[in-house]
Amino acid sequence: MGRRFFGVKSVVPRVFVKHLYGKHEHAMMVVPCFRQKTFKNKDGSTRTYLQLVESVRQGGRVRQRVVATLGRLEDLQDGRLDALIENLARFSQNTWRRLEEQAERLNVRWSKQWGPALIFERLWREAELDKAFAALLEDRQLAFDVAEAVFTMVLNRLTDPCSKRGLVRQWLQGVYRPQAEQLELHHYYRALDVLAEHKEALEDRLFARARDLFWTEVDVVMWDATSTYFEGRGPEGLAAYGYSRDKRPDRPQLVVGVLMTRDGYPIAHEVSRATPPTRPRWRPSLTRSRGVSTYAG
Repeated sequence: MGRRFFGVKSVVPRVFVKHLYGKHEHAMMVVPCFRQKTFKNKDGSTRTYLQLVESVRQGGRVRQRVVATLGRLEDLQDGRLDALIENLARFSQNTWRRLEEQAERLNVRWSKQWGPALIFERLWREAELDKAFAALLEDRQLAFDVAEAVFTMVLNRLTDPCSKRGLVRQWLQGVYRPQAEQLELHHYYRALDVLAEHKEALEDRLFARARDLFWTEVDVVMWDATSTYFEGRGPEGLAAYGYSRDKRPDRPQLVVGVLMTRDGYPIAHEVSRATPPTRPRWRPSLTRSRGVSTYAG
């Protein structure tokens, strides 16, 4: 941003001055710059002009002298300013010519999304999930990076949810995540098995971290459950027919329950076999080490 002085904003507020002290004279090296000048109309509206100025010494002080007024800023910003710069560049024998030559050699080979991964990686570290996986898997020798597989799956869920097959074949092709390049489809399925194995330990760590970060109140927590159904047989031992909140009693289903704080922050979850044929009314033992009372919603 340029400096404002006397209602004028200098777009390139750099003036290079070199004093050559003689007996009674001063000389100055002048570099032109641009500035915006705003005028106020009688109706209270304003109009802004773009001016080319140079610094001159008058009466022992350095002042800006208008070389040319290029026009109203809003008119120039519709493309005329770009055309002016392009025309001026033709007379440049150094910097602009080199920039043009370099730009002509530039080729865009690919473009991928990077921002969401950077943001989520910061959240991942703030939640100390990197430390959690390192601690839980320190005694196991796995042929792939479980934490990276989980990170990638959660990132996909946050940005553009799809199946694991779609994640590998399509979604990852548009995301800049070099760490996931060595992962194959079966690695993500195996990572889900590891997650299920360490589910309670991970939830306990996340709960403790959230309590430290957000001062989460857990004197009372809420338990809520819903159901989802399968097209086909579903997983053996888990899918069953029962009361369907989706109004599909003809499909095998399972029940998903979430334990939440009074503010809606999830603490833990359980996946359970549907209970036929009546509406399920049960509370899982999710308060294991938390010392709180539950309310079944």
